[in-house]
Amino acid sequence: MYQISLSVVALLILAAGCDNDTTESNADRDVAPQLNEVVALGKLVPKSGIINVGATPGDQIQELRVDIGSEVNQDDVLVVLASQTIRSKELQVARARLADAQKNVDIQRSLAEDQLALAQAAQADQAAFEKEKMAAQELIDVQNARVAQARKRLDEIRDLFGSPDNENQQLITANELAEAELALAQATAEFKQASTQLELAVEKNRLQTANTQANIQLAQRQLEAAVQTPLAALNAAVELAEANVSLATVRAPISGTIVNLFHRQGDLVGSQPVLRMANLDEMICVAEVYESQLALIDPR
Repeated sequence: MYQISLSVVALLILAAGCDNDTTESNADRDVAPQLNEVVALGKLVPKSGIINVGATPGDQIQELRVDIGSEVNQDDVLVVLASQTIRSKELQVARARLADAQKNVDIQRSLAEDQLALAQAAQADQAAFEKEKMAAQELIDVQNARVAQARKRLDEIRDLFGSPDNENQQLITANELAEAELALAQATAEFKQASTQLELAVEKNRLQTANTQANIQLAQRQLEAAVQTPLAALNAAVELAEANVSLATVRAPISGTIVNLFHRQGDLVGSQPVLRMANLDEMICVAEVYESQLALIDPR
């Protein structure tokens, strides 16, 4: 004997072998089956088979939302397990930790970006300082020229004042000599003051430049650290918590009908399925025929 499966459409080829309500039996037939007929007993089964739906062993059924004969759509919730409550709370905690970490990263990034902007702005002031330095140097050059001029004037006055020629001595008085000496001293002092101020400004700018560069490097490192903050582990924790919540809820793998229930609300889940379901929209007939009759079967 061979077992064959035919679609419901192909049942017409079988002589009503899958109809349990046939009013005429083989014994009551006046005429024996023709040579081109195949008569067999069979049963109707879902074309896509019967699907066993299980749940996490050891968990408890908190809510059973279906019964035998219930029609469901794919992804409908069939069973809610007791672990869903704690799994949902674990997911909330994981998401909160990830959100807090992301918030801290955003704050650190913002602070680092602000510090970097300030440091870069200070660095941009270097160009302004160079202009000020050039102006100060020009002032020093002017002061140096005044010193040279005052020294030349003093030398001339001294030469005239110390000359044995009485006429020259009468032309230069002691006051004029003193004024020339005072002018030289004043020009020299102003030159030294300008030179000292420039040296101090240059040294101050050097220190500020070094400090600015250090601040830029620090801000860049802080920005890199903020960007590279290890959020991957927290993301993985959220994904794991989501998977655990999903395991605590049993959903329909296909659209179909519940055909068997093996557990009730409050039961502990074991290794066997919680329920069975099938798509009853498409059925096939499974029948057994003799090998000699296979040639008479139209598989369409």
